[in-house]
Amino acid sequence: MVPEGFAAGKVIFRTTHSAVALAKRDSDGLQCVVKEFFLEDASERAKNEVAFLLSLPAHPNVVAVVLDGTDDAAHPHFVMPMGGREVWNVPLGVPQLRLVAAAAANGLAHCHANGVWHLDVKQENVLVGPGLEVTVIDFDCAVASDGLPFKVLTKMRGTHGLVAPEMVTEKLCGPFSDVFSLGAMITELGLGDDCERLGMKRGAHAARPTMPQVADALRC
Repeated sequence: MVPEGFAAGKVIFRTTHSAVALAKRDSDGLQCVVKEFFLEDASERAKNEVAFLLSLPAHPNVVAVVLDGTDDAAHPHFVMPMGGREVWNVPLGVPQLRLVAAAAANGLAHCHANGVWHLDVKQENVLVGPGLEVTVIDFDCAVASDGLPFKVLTKMRGTHGLVAPEMVTEKLCGPFSDVFSLGAMITELGLGDDCERLGMKRGAHAARPTMPQVADALRC
C-alpha cells in the first residue's frame, strides 16, 4: 500500500509482519521508502518507533519520518526518505569505514542526548548513500531513557550475536549498550569476508577465533 501523494515502486522486503516498498513523492520527486505493517503487535511497535523518531530533533545521521500513517487501521504504515544501502553492501576501505562509523556514532550520540537508546545497532540498520551519507534506521527496539542512566529490560531486544552482554546476563540496557553493538558492527565491517573465514558468525561463540587471528585479519 502506497499512500496518496506518492507513486509506487517495487516491494523490496516482505515478511509475515511487514513489507517495505520504494516510492516517490509526487510534489517534489523525493525518493522514499514505505513500511507497512500487517499484524497488530507489529503495528504497535511501528507506532512506538514513529513516536521515538518524531520526538527527536532533526539530525543528518538519523532517519526522518516523511509521513506518519500508523493510525491507519486498515494499512498502518509510515514513510521515510530513501537513505541508501545497508552498510554491509557498500565496499569500504579503512578511511571510509572510519567516516561511516563516526557518522553512525554521531547519530546515536544525538539520540542519547535526547533520551533515546537504539538497542539494535547492526549493519542492516545503518544505511550509506552514494556520497557516504550515513543514516541510522529501525528504532523498533528503542527505549526512552526517562532521564535514567540505565533501565531493566522487560523483554529481550536487539540481535543475537550483536546485543550487549549486560542485556542478556543482567537484563540491563543503557547508552553503553549501543556502544557495544556499534563496536561489534565495526568489527564485522573491518573483517569483511574474514568474518566467515575465521568462523566469526553472530552468536557462534564456540567458533570464534583467537585474538592474534583477529589482529592478523585486520592488518592492512
